Amino acid sequence: CPMYIGEIAPSNVRGMLVSWNQFAIIFGQLVVYFVNFLIMGSHANPIYDAAGAIANMVDAQWTIETGWRYMFGSEMVPAGLFTFLICFVPETPRYLVMVGQDDKAFGILSKINGSEKAREIIHDIKNTVTVKTEKLFSYGFMCIFVGVMLSVFQQAVGINAVLYFAPRIFESMGMGNPMVQTVFMGIVNILFTLLAVFTVEKWAPSARMIAGLRYLKASSNASPTKSAISCTEAGANAINR
Repeated sequence: CPMYIGEIAPSNVRGMLVSWNQFAIIFGQLVVYFVNFLIMGSHANPIYDAAGAIANMVDAQWTIETGWRYMFGSEMVPAGLFTFLICFVPETPRYLVMVGQDDKAFGILSKINGSEKAREIIHDIKNTVTVKTEKLFSYGFMCIFVGVMLSVFQQAVGINAVLYFAPRIFESMGMGNPMVQTVFMGIVNILFTLLAVFTVEKWAPSARMIAGLRYLKASSNASPTKSAISCTEAGANAINR
């Protein structure tokens, strides 16, 4: 989806639209947390003892046997709606120009940018449509390193584990109803995503990236992660200079 937005959106709002795509993902997670909370209702969440066995099997029987099925089935509604709406999404103008369908590309660009700007964009696409082959490190080792490490950190910081196992994590911390805590976590995600949406076109990307890396370094307790974050921060600083 970000790649599609990058190809079809006007350059002056491209960054914001990509951020709104992230907002849609985070908002969807919040809706899931809230829906799961409503499905659970007054039913008990399973509690595991030190041996990994369910300690409250009787109280959590509905959740174990039935509740998860409702949670899983609730995904069919947004998934079906997304599948239906995606059928009406046009191809990107760049792809249409590459396959010789300039008229379709012009029609799509005209709706977004106006006729005059659409002609300029099509002309630019035709001038850059040739395929370029470069060596892996032709743009510099540091650029490749920073790009790869940013992708690594999306997984290494552990956010996926927190999102997937949030109820179990909050339960092990003794924080009351874990489903309520996941809703609060979703709200925090929404707030910080909105911060990114409204600052993406105002703050320099490298500055935001370096600030985020410094926060990760300060909040991480794992020394290997700290070292990797420090290396990536140094690389980002070097590229910024």
